[in-house]
Amino acid sequence: MYGASYYEGTASWSNRSVGIDASFKASNCRRVYARAFAGDTSLDFKSSSTWCNRSGPADFTLAANVVGGSDNIWVYMTDENQNYLDGQTCYRAGYCIDGLH
Repeated sequence: MYGASYYEGTASWSNRSVGIDASFKASNCRRVYARAFAGDTSLDFKSSSTWCNRSGPADFTLAANVVGGSDNIWVYMTDENQNYLDGQTCYRAGYCIDGLH
């Protein structure tokens, strides 16, 4: 959440992918990103388009085509100039922490 903007949802982990089912509300212009990792190795990266003063579903499916799949993801928001605003690191173990780690 950043001001009146938010990206909230649930990550579903499988052996070769991570699904993110989420709602996105952009106050002013915002963009959300998701990146899957196995340890420190980046596996896949997706982003929304830039949304301005709108809301709706913004789901991602991230490929994790390695043995054991992804063990953590970054989910973060930027403004229309790609300046980082807020983010979380979420782990396959079922918890998230603030920031990108």
